[in-house]
Amino acid sequence: MTSHDRQEYCQSSRVKITDLTLSAEGIRVSGDPHSIDGVDTLKQAFAASGDFERVKVSQARADTSGKGVAFKTAITLKKA
Repeated sequence: MTSHDRQEYCQSSRVKITDLTLSAEGIRVSGDPHSIDGVDTLKQAFAASGDFERVKVSQARADTSGKGVAFKTAITLKKA
């Protein structure tokens, strides 16, 4: 994700990251975006960077309060 992509994403979406796991295989991100569109925007921004082999939203659902969305994303790093 370029700095321009990150800036555009931050201006258009708000996401509260609740879990971030980094490993040699990839990145797992869980969070609470402002809307379901925020999940798609985040996925597209990571995918557009070209740095990752696969970006998969494994779960996106209304949170228990009914006021937002919870999501989990798995991002696979490209092999060197």
